[in-house]
Amino acid sequence: IFTAKDLLLRDRLVLQDLLDVTSMTVQQVLLKVSESVAPQPVAVTQIQQRFLPTQLQDLDKALNGGLPSGVVTEVVGCSGLG
Repeated sequence: IFTAKDLLLRDRLVLQDLLDVTSMTVQQVLLKVSESVAPQPVAVTQIQQRFLPTQLQDLDKALNGGLPSGVVTEVVGCSGLG
């Protein structure tokens, strides 16, 4: 097991046998690893930005900073474009 993904994708019984620990310990380890790698949820009301950057510099520039927050935006293009 080299990454958090490796650990989280393993069956709990396999981990229990592999690590030679109790099922409760496996559950605690999985919870700690999950908490450390998962992004913290953010309520929409907490987002103060007017625009949400796409991380694509040229697109963000064309959109004056990114996609507008608080609205539904549909991005479309030619078939096979992306």
